Amino acid sequence: MTPTRDKKGRFVKGHPHGKSFLKGQKAWNKKADDETIKKLYGAGRSSVKIAEEMGVNKTTILRSLKRQGVSRKKENGVKTQFKKGNVPKNKKDKIKLICKICSNPYYLKPSAAFRISNKGQYRTKYCSVKCRQDSFRFNEEFKEKARKNMIKYLKSKKNGPTRPEIMFKNLLLTLGLKEGLDFIEQYHIDRYVCDFAFPDKRIIFEVQGDYYHVNPSYKKQAYNPETLITFEGKRLPIMQIAQLKKDKIRFDFLKKSGWKVYPVWESNLYKNRANVTETVKSILKTK
Repeated sequence: MTPTRDKKGRFVKGHPHGKSFLKGQKAWNKKADDETIKKLYGAGRSSVKIAEEMGVNKTTILRSLKRQGVSRKKENGVKTQFKKGNVPKNKKDKIKLICKICSNPYYLKPSAAFRISNKGQYRTKYCSVKCRQDSFRFNEEFKEKARKNMIKYLKSKKNGPTRPEIMFKNLLLTLGLKEGLDFIEQYHIDRYVCDFAFPDKRIIFEVQGDYYHVNPSYKKQAYNPETLITFEGKRLPIMQIAQLKKDKIRFDFLKKSGWKVYPVWESNLYKNRANVTETVKSILKTK
């Protein structure tokens, strides 16, 4: 006869439930078996061992105990839940350190704490990546170093100016403007690096890519600023939405600092260079 239950006590598909059992297994007598489970459990047997002996799964044993109102065992007669002030087992062999940013305690293994030899100090100073980033954010020396590295990166030959930036620079030079005197390329203001700045006139020109910075007049990218949905009913990609937010924060900061910011779109430099030239002349008020 084919058994209707597997080794774990589950019913086998295609057989009526409760009519035939595993070989050597008796039909389930609710009252008698419940009493047996209660006695075994009271004698110190675990629910897993009782399930193995009776040929059922652990859930069946736990349900039987619940029906009879038997509470789960406590470890050595003490509640197993964590009490305030006690150190959890997984932290007993770890070193307690205090975060230098949020002042919260955190635990590390001695091998992960990077102890400095001959000193009672540890190289690990922060409890999380966020606190580590905050330490950089509030460190003026690190900020200045990051600015210099960014300027060096932008001016390097390997990661030099883009083609639209080169085109706009040539446009400024053809107007008789001199680099270093009239305008400065890759001019840094606080934490931002601007493409072309005129410090005397407090004017900034930002050369922007049509797709990356979301030019509304480029390939049907016109969108509603409130919903960020294009007029075709499609939502802007996540990357573009994130860049729009960054640009808004950047421009708002520069405007509050007393600068006038004018975006120069990539497609206009390629197709309407004459219009860009006239616009720049009118902004700078040059002949």
